[in-house]
Amino acid sequence: MGNCNCLSKDRADEAEYLGEDFQKFSNDEPEFIDQDRPILRGPAKPIQSIEEISKIKEKIHKKLIETSKETEITIEEISEDDFISELNKNQNISRILKNNEDEINLFNYEGEEKIYKVPPLKFSNKKTNETEFYKGTYDENGNICGKGIIITKDNNVYSGTFDNNLFQGKGIFINQNGDYYIGGWNKSECDGEGQLIVNDFSRYEGEFKNNKKNGKGIEHYPDGSVYSGEFVNNEKNGRGKYIFSDGSYYNGEFKNSLYNGEGEYCWNDGRIYKGSFKDGLMNGKGVHKWKDESVYSGFYVNGNKHGKGLYTWANGKKLYGNWVNNEPHGNGYFMIGDEKFDIIFRFGKIISSKANLDSENNRVH
Repeated sequence: MGNCNCLSKDRADEAEYLGEDFQKFSNDEPEFIDQDRPILRGPAKPIQSIEEISKIKEKIHKKLIETSKETEITIEEISEDDFISELNKNQNISRILKNNEDEINLFNYEGEEKIYKVPPLKFSNKKTNETEFYKGTYDENGNICGKGIIITKDNNVYSGTFDNNLFQGKGIFINQNGDYYIGGWNKSECDGEGQLIVNDFSRYEGEFKNNKKNGKGIEHYPDGSVYSGEFVNNEKNGRGKYIFSDGSYYNGEFKNSLYNGEGEYCWNDGRIYKGSFKDGLMNGKGVHKWKDESVYSGFYVNGNKHGKGLYTWANGKKLYGNWVNNEPHGNGYFMIGDEKFDIIFRFGKIISSKANLDSENNRVH
């Protein structure tokens, strides 16, 4: 990263020219979470006999009909090996579950209901030819509750804690592409602290609310860039810092994921701009300093010097005037030491001046 020195505050001459208030500055994830949660119900107590299995199947089937209005659903008990085989059909999912096994094992249900463990179950819908699988626990009312793992009809997987048939507490949700979220849940929505990983490259760690990034967090991007700051509904909003892979950075205010408000942008070649931004570009009052110590203090429009401004060379010479699309334009004056010379520009070219100016030595950035 280039050397980004703080800008000098001693600008009385600039304030006189530009106005006293000029010095007043302050320093697309994919929504992959499955919204259609599987409708599963289970037995009120552990399975112990063939007769009981038959009664439980009738009970589950009845609840499924009451809840989903489906009449073509059958339930069957499957072996642990068959359930694991279903999980292993998608290598991405099985790999992610294995990599997060230690953390998943720490997920504990914190409710007060009596929890009953049952064998893995397969739910088949003959009408749509869809199947779902569940292995875990239920409460005494036959609702999924406690700790378990679901394979949905879309081959997505949730492993974690449940309450009243909803994802609640801590868990990991993995879609069939290998994108996943691990962290807090509230009523089947991402809530609290969590991590969202997309394609093994983009990673967000921070706060969630209403199934979206809300609050403070850190987001890592595939090209090596990193954003640390505030989010509102998945967008960068509030204060934050975005560091690019080449070492350049922006530190300041964001709105709708764009630079908006007061901020500081530092390039990796040593340039630094401090001032106002709008829609991702320099807009309004700002101070721009180059590596050779040249400084522009003035107004910007859409990233260009535009309006009244003061340009100071490293040797102390100054140019006061108006700017249009990054070029001096119109009347102004040139200061060499204590001498002042009137000057007229037309889109960067000197039209009239009493000063003997060498255009090469007086080139502006």
